[in-house]
Amino acid sequence: MGRSNSPGGALAEVDDFLEHYGVKGMKWGVRKDRPTLPSSADAETASRLQGQVKIGGTKALSNQELQSLVTRMNLEQQYARLNPQTKSVGRELAELALRAGGPLAVTALSSHLGPVGPIAVAVTTAIAKKK
Repeated sequence: MGRSNSPGGALAEVDDFLEHYGVKGMKWGVRKDRPTLPSSADAETASRLQGQVKIGGTKALSNQELQSLVTRMNLEQQYARLNPQTKSVGRELAELALRAGGPLAVTALSSHLGPVGPIAVAVTTAIAKKK
């Protein structure tokens, strides 16, 4: 229990205080590295080939490499279509709130958004009409 001087000059008991139990030397907002799952050889090859395409275009790949990359990308797209990601409850609530009040809020704030205001109003209105 610590003691502190009160404004009246008398000593007062201080029961509540803030104490930090963080990791020494850790910076705010920086997370520790988390271990990643190992990638398959095919995934590693596809990643390497995509890097080559970014640098030199598809002409930098042989026919066999390009075929391998296209096959991998098609398989990943098919898997994503067959196994859609579910949305979290928080994301669903946020989207509902944006659809319900987003256009109204952005319209009210559009004068403060400067030249981006009309674009923001159009985008949020389109999102609201989407569902």
